[in-house]
Amino acid sequence: MLTAEFTNTGALAGDNIKELNADERFLHTAGMTLSVLSRYVDGHLGVVFPLDTASRGELLAVILGLRIHWDQVY
Repeated sequence: MLTAEFTNTGALAGDNIKELNADERFLHTAGMTLSVLSRYVDGHLGVVFPLDTASRGELLAVILGLRIHWDQVY
């Protein structure tokens, strides 16, 4: 299964918040997760990367998840 998301994070308060324009207050990101589901184990691999011009092409996070269904194993 493949999922995608688009997220906006904004600064609402801070020491220099009045000095920032609207483009500098928000961080726009996109993410994708690939999930493999089975009877015994679920595996997830996700990546999050920025969409803003200044940081485009950089990687923010890599997420790896593993869930074992113990009730099915034993």
